[in-house]
Amino acid sequence: MDNSSFLNFLSAIISALITTTGAVLIAYLGRKGEKKAGQDKSGLILPPGYVPHRNPKTAWGKWAFFILLSLVVLTLLVRLTITAYFETSTETIPFTSDHDTTALHPSLEWEAGSSEMDAYHLVGQSIEITAGPYTWPNFPMLHDKPTLTGDFRVSVKMSFLPDAPVLETAQMAGILIHPLNGHLAQGDEKFPNDWIAVSKNVTNEGSLVGCRGAWADYSYSDPVFLRIEKVGDVWRCAYSSNGENWTYLTASVDSTQLGAQPWVVSLFAYSGTENAIQVTFSDWVIHVGK
Repeated sequence: MDNSSFLNFLSAIISALITTTGAVLIAYLGRKGEKKAGQDKSGLILPPGYVPHRNPKTAWGKWAFFILLSLVVLTLLVRLTITAYFETSTETIPFTSDHDTTALHPSLEWEAGSSEMDAYHLVGQSIEITAGPYTWPNFPMLHDKPTLTGDFRVSVKMSFLPDAPVLETAQMAGILIHPLNGHLAQGDEKFPNDWIAVSKNVTNEGSLVGCRGAWADYSYSDPVFLRIEKVGDVWRCAYSSNGENWTYLTASVDSTQLGAQPWVVSLFAYSGTENAIQVTFSDWVIHVGK
């Protein structure tokens, strides 16, 4: 069940509960407004079923109107609150299971690549990913199982491990947005146009950070925060040294080809040389909504 369906389902349940509660209260107040057989304050004997003559609008009818109006307002407020939560929610994705810190969180899925060296290692609130040599295009990825549609923003902090071998060329790691069930094929030389990656890499040009269409120099040894965001038909990449001050890059993206399909968010790493690389990821955050 997606967020929209769950939102409607939950709102319907809450509205039904509120309405039922209101009906019970109205019925109760109505019963209290009736005069039972017995004696009134003057001591007169009242016949069974006797109800004093009075305007119901000035008795429990006023309470009924007030309660019904309050229920309508409360239902609208609940709906707005739930909508705001689901349509603009921010989540830090955990790497470890809630019940076992040595196990991968059940919302994540590990996909090893073509190298026997491909592996991951959980370290507290971070994860270390090893990509074996010559792993393009079958490189290791860590998928977040829930798919994304609409507007969103995803970011992560990453760094190459200091003790990694000397990087020569075509080593890359970062965030990847790709279609659900999309896979690269042997012989592919680059990501398809409906795959978006923001990454830190080392090539013959030096140590860089960026995405397709825009690259900037960035020290190999320094950690970096990476971001991909989508608002409407606009896709953007960004990077930051502290996770607060972002430098935005215009991604070269075919919005028409991307369409409104569901996307998967993954962390990835690969090496195009005989050397394996190791990368540390942490602070993986997804914000859904504008």
